[in-house]
Amino acid sequence: AEEAEVSRATVYRYFGTIFEIVWAVVSTRRTLDAEEVVDAAGPDLAERVSEAERGVNDYLYSDADGLRRFTIGWLQRIVDGTYEPGERPLRRLRYIDKALEPLAGELGDDLVFRLRHGLALAIGSESLLALVDGCQLEPDQAREITRWGSSTLVEAALAEAHDRDLAIPSS
Repeated sequence: AEEAEVSRATVYRYFGTIFEIVWAVVSTRRTLDAEEVVDAAGPDLAERVSEAERGVNDYLYSDADGLRRFTIGWLQRIVDGTYEPGERPLRRLRYIDKALEPLAGELGDDLVFRLRHGLALAIGSESLLALVDGCQLEPDQAREITRWGSSTLVEAALAEAHDRDLAIPSS
């Protein structure tokens, strides 16, 4: 209210709770461009995913309390029935999709689907909530786990694609 130079009463005329205010601010907050961040890593899938993890999680872990308030607001909207699919900014998927883009055809749709959604567990807000709040790790420890998890998923996907390609007889 102070920064916008309006009274609290004016703010609450437009937003019913503090969580609605946080939702509005965080869901429209600007992030680094996914294409710029990921493409800077070059063609290597592991490097691209590493940059995607860094781009998203650096952003989220830099304001952990804001992230928690945003999550409360998002969950409250689901409980209240006011959440509309597509309204939450799916930033992590923009980064992940950009990272996977060069190899998507080689990996195949099923493997890309599983890798995309597996990476979404390590890249994004839920990793902070689970690792820092749930497991009570320090943020640096949590980030080490998210980097390791992302890297391990990429290695597994590449190994699976390699094994699949070896199993297909060449003509």
